Amino acid sequence: MSKQMPGPTPMSTRAEAADELLPGDELLAPLPLGAMLLFGLNNWVLKATYGNWITGKLSDVTACFFLPLLLSTVIGALGSKRTLVQRVRIGAVVTAVVMALVKTSATASSVLDSALALTLPTGLESTNIVDPTDLYALPFCALAIAHASQFERRRRPEVDT
Repeated sequence: MSKQMPGPTPMSTRAEAADELLPGDELLAPLPLGAMLLFGLNNWVLKATYGNWITGKLSDVTACFFLPLLLSTVIGALGSKRTLVQRVRIGAVVTAVVMALVKTSATASSVLDSALALTLPTGLESTNIVDPTDLYALPFCALAIAHASQFERRRRPEVDT
């Protein structure tokens, strides 16, 4: 008589893996992908063509939405055991602090511009404008948290955020 070993079967292991949230899943949902696409289109096409206050505000709004999710992805990829919502909350705080600095301080804005010049591919430029009215975009950081909460709830109904 053969004994069966207790534990998960290969099928349940695969099902559990399919339910597991991986770093970056939150960023690859339609809403964040749309925000990143709109950010790129706005910064490197629309601003060059129109360059008005609308294109400036659009960059701020889209960045405040997708940057917390991007930072969450980085935090998760570094091995953090925090939940998705916890990682996005951290990303939202970091985004809000950096946004407040670069939108109110010429020195912080210059540091950001220098960092972007080093990291963006040749031919792509991005210049920050110090404008405290851009801080009206900060509530979109909270929308990123709400998105993460909904995303996590849909993927793992038992998670309580």
